[in-house]
Amino acid sequence: MTGRPGSGPGDPYGLHHLPYGTVQDATGRVAAAVRVGDSALDLTRLTQGTERAPLFADGYLDAFLRAGAATWSAVREFVRERLTDPAAEPAVRSLLMPLDGVTPLLPFTVADYVDFYASEHPATNVGRIFRPGGDPLTANWRPLPIGYHGRAGTASSARTDSSATPRARYASARRGDWISRRSWVS
Repeated sequence: MTGRPGSGPGDPYGLHHLPYGTVQDATGRVAAAVRVGDSALDLTRLTQGTERAPLFADGYLDAFLRAGAATWSAVREFVRERLTDPAAEPAVRSLLMPLDGVTPLLPFTVADYVDFYASEHPATNVGRIFRPGGDPLTANWRPLPIGYHGRAGTASSARTDSSATPRARYASARRGDWISRRSWVS
């Protein structure tokens, strides 16, 4: 197997770059997956019967992420070996799902996060929104970038629901007189 089923030369999703995720197929089955070319390789089924099965059994990446760097490297090598082993090709091909036949899901639990405006240009743009007519960056921004507590409930995959619209937020989380008096705005 070439390691890049359904892809051509220069495709960014070959053996050198195997991004992980979680997908749901048309039957509703959830699987941990790795993108290979224009397909998603089902890691949940690929690892069944191996010592790695518990990492992907529920279809999400939480256990895998908790396992640490040594496990991440070992799994990546395992996937590369399976993709390049001619004897494994029939089994691996049967585990490939076309990308247009799956829906990406949020692959892991977002418990909490802090977001820092660590890049000057995005921080300046946000500062212009929050402080129109004033200095976009506070005096202490360069020596001490500003962080804010993020809301884990706002994290989602690009296509978490069929409408692919941003999640609604409480109106109190938005600033300005233009806010609707409804409880939720999107």
